[in-house]
Amino acid sequence: MMYETLGLGEDAEKMYRRILTDGPLPAAMFTEGTAEATSIEVLRAEGLVFGRDRLTAARPGLALGSRILRRAEGVVAAQARLAELEELYVANVRHHAERIPVEVMTDGEQVRRSFVQIEQAARKELMSFVTWPYRVMSEPPPPAPGEEHPRCRILLEEEVFKDPAALQAAQHSRDSGCEIRVIDKLPFKLLIGDRSQAMVPQLPGESLPVLLVHPGVILDSLVAVFETYWAQALPRRSAWRNNGTDEARPTEQEITILRHLARGATEGAIATTLGISRRTVIRRVQSLMDRAGVDTRLQLGVHAVRSGWLGRLLD
Repeated sequence: MMYETLGLGEDAEKMYRRILTDGPLPAAMFTEGTAEATSIEVLRAEGLVFGRDRLTAARPGLALGSRILRRAEGVVAAQARLAELEELYVANVRHHAERIPVEVMTDGEQVRRSFVQIEQAARKELMSFVTWPYRVMSEPPPPAPGEEHPRCRILLEEEVFKDPAALQAAQHSRDSGCEIRVIDKLPFKLLIGDRSQAMVPQLPGESLPVLLVHPGVILDSLVAVFETYWAQALPRRSAWRNNGTDEARPTEQEITILRHLARGATEGAIATTLGISRRTVIRRVQSLMDRAGVDTRLQLGVHAVRSGWLGRLLD
């Protein structure tokens, strides 16, 4: 709403919009002492409405432009003061000597606030492990079309999807632009914001205490752990499971191609062995990847193992 940016009350903005749309309006329409009359006096004091007998709206560009400029100047001044304070902090070596790389949080409300702060402060990237049992740490805002968001990657344990709230949260995150992948098991819950702060439980499976990790070797290690598990996980785009009843299960030829791929054969070698063209092999592999909902052949191999096909083929 405009009033949040310009400092007007909600009622005053509504009245200003009304006069902009329907005005000029007779002042006698508004009884003295009412909320409407109070809003008009606010607008008059701000230079947004003029006239005593007939209320006329001032042109917004002229009436509000200077206010916006003052607010922009205030933001610039605040940023300069912040930079000055940051320089004072950096110049004092005692801060760096005393700062610990990990803070221990034992209060649940403190944990929740820190979680929300990391989410909201992230400008470039958010990374998250979601494990069973699923816990709601913050209420996500509705997706805002056109609004820029940091890159968001969420890795979930398969078991998490037993919880309807987790399914709803995952759908909301995907609608908001997050990348969602699934893996059998994760070592612990994790949240990393902009690779500058992380939250992780002190003990796997426990809610408290929670560690707030600052930049350093420990944080770098958590980022590396995330990337390792992310590379092994599968995108959650398809419900394909090769259980013998799925209509999309591989054909006999595709099973053979999977077997050769698992043993490291090239597309050309597979084509020669099966007596088909290399292009046919490529099409069959791409079809398998599309039906499995994966992006790479490595993920296809992982999916085949989890689905029970690859073990059967290599017997």
